[in-house]
Amino acid sequence: MLFDASGAWVLHHREATAALAPNQWLAWLRQCVAPALLHGSRLRIGIAFPGVLSKQGLLRASNLPLLDGQLTLDMLQQALAFDVTVGNDCRLAGWAEARLGAGRGVDKVLHLRLGTGLGGGFCLGGQLYSGHQGVACEVGHQGMASAWLAQQQLPLWRCGCGQLGCVEQYVSGRGLLQLYQHAAHLPTMPELMQWQLAFAAAEPAALKAWQQLWDGLGWVIAGQQLAFDAELVVLSGGVVAAGIDLDAVQQACRRALFSGVEVPTIRLAQLANSSCYGAALLAGAVFNDPSARSA
Repeated sequence: MLFDASGAWVLHHREATAALAPNQWLAWLRQCVAPALLHGSRLRIGIAFPGVLSKQGLLRASNLPLLDGQLTLDMLQQALAFDVTVGNDCRLAGWAEARLGAGRGVDKVLHLRLGTGLGGGFCLGGQLYSGHQGVACEVGHQGMASAWLAQQQLPLWRCGCGQLGCVEQYVSGRGLLQLYQHAAHLPTMPELMQWQLAFAAAEPAALKAWQQLWDGLGWVIAGQQLAFDAELVVLSGGVVAAGIDLDAVQQACRRALFSGVEVPTIRLAQLANSSCYGAALLAGAVFNDPSARSA
């Protein structure tokens, strides 16, 4: 997406993220940016990346194994020939929602995005908190609450990051399929369509997985609430858009919190392409403060 200096949307061009080796991926990225060059030569490029940028400028993304640890910020800048800023896609989406969307006017906003995995971002006073190493609010790679796993009689599943029991192995699109596989005693991971057909047919294992997904999300929100004490939690992502059971989430969150701690207000995200809006915010912020290159 291309924005002008006022923040108005000028151009929208969409392509599926290519699964390519680093050099080929950089060439693909140049092609994606090419239409924007017709609108001027003084571009600031913000990239919402599904991973983290280390303090050493290395891009890490366990969900993009071909690129994980193979690209640097300098390589991106050389390939695109413009100043480039990079931020985690979920954190940037949260920043956009806090500044422009569901969290506008709220001081403490926690954003959680449920897609293939689970990511998040926390904003205080309209500013995104990234932390010392740029890994703040990596909710998907925190450990799932042991009490919840015990209640649900679930094992520790290996995550793509190499750890056991990461939250996104249970509370995400992939998590839903793993929960269904476990409940139905399937030998291999099912496809989404397989779960959808089973759910439509009211198959007990499919219904159980759906209930566990939202119950688990409630526990995740409770844990983040004890860390951030947010006024508002904003939920987004393809899994949420498919039909969130908000009552189940709120009830689970209430059960997971100790007496006297209130369940935060929970809203659905308002912005489409919120990560792109966040990347534009980042590009503008970094342009004003060249010492910061990531979020």
